[in-house]
Amino acid sequence: MFAPAEETVPEPVMAESVMPQAARPGPIEPTPATPAPEPPARPAVRRRPQPIGPALADQGQRDLIRTALDDTLVVEAAAGTGKTTELVRRMIAILEGGRTELDRMVAVTFTDPAAGELKLRLRTAIEVARLDASRPPAARERLAAALPKLEEARIGTI
Repeated sequence: MFAPAEETVPEPVMAESVMPQAARPGPIEPTPATPAPEPPARPAVRRRPQPIGPALADQGQRDLIRTALDDTLVVEAAAGTGKTTELVRRMIAILEGGRTELDRMVAVTFTDPAAGELKLRLRTAIEVARLDASRPPAARERLAAALPKLEEARIGTI
């Protein structure tokens, strides 16, 4: 067995005598803090997030998922393509619009981890949306009422 070699590290040398006295900085005087100017108040306008980069090839279908709330849809796509994100957005739109309540909705996935992920994302989205001051008060109240029903929501597997 080999023992690690001991290394000798030289002590740092302070180069105090290198800087002439006249060039040495004196004590730092505190400058009075000036308050930062308040940013101008922005009106509460709800803007749709702008896409970063080129438009998605299936953007029309994504919009349909989010807006065709009176239609029953089956969303089939490869892993990692945004199915859960779009489903959560659709569920928020339905709840926010007062079309139904969370305990009357059903969301079906193929695996238990996916169902758990969906429930977590839905909780986060409800929390964010209900605190969004740009949303109408009635919509925010409906979203707040949905939170206690989340554990009873029918989000599961086949």
